[in-house]
Amino acid sequence: MFAVKNNGVRKVTLMQFSKARMVTIEIPTELESEEIDKELKDVILKNMEKINSGYYDYTGTH
Repeated sequence: MFAVKNNGVRKVTLMQFSKARMVTIEIPTELESEEIDKELKDVILKNMEKINSGYYDYTGTH
């Protein structure tokens, strides 16, 4: 999982191993979408504090 914040919008990208795909979700806008699997929503909600704090932010310096 990694996140990028641009112009006040945070996008979270994570790997959904069960379907072998990468999913990018705009937080919080797309989190309520019915198209997002419950499994992914649970992972994001579980890590929401870290996501909002910038813990998963990709800065391009590492």
